[in-house]
Amino acid sequence: MRNSIILIEFIESKRAEGTPMREALVESAAARTRPIFLTAAAGVLSSIVIASDPVWSGLAWALVFGMTSSAVLSVLAVPLLYLAMAPGDDAVAQGKPERPGAPWAEPSNA
Repeated sequence: MRNSIILIEFIESKRAEGTPMREALVESAAARTRPIFLTAAAGVLSSIVIASDPVWSGLAWALVFGMTSSAVLSVLAVPLLYLAMAPGDDAVAQGKPERPGAPWAEPSNA
């Protein structure tokens, strides 16, 4: 949960600097991926040690899978949900490209 909140705050700070939304999402996810996975890896490794004890093994494996899935969802799902729910840039709302040369801003001739 904390990783997602920090990621959202990072996205918001990028957007406050004037970065277009999609670019802010990509930069924020790229910048926060390593800390999110390192935090999850530390928790997973400490839980694997506990998993060798038969009394605590069920709890330990639940923690391992919970932390792993939380890390993956923080990096993948949070930016996608933010893109779907956050208010868009004014340029996007008016149908204009966010910045020249952006691959997602090019009109399709299909």
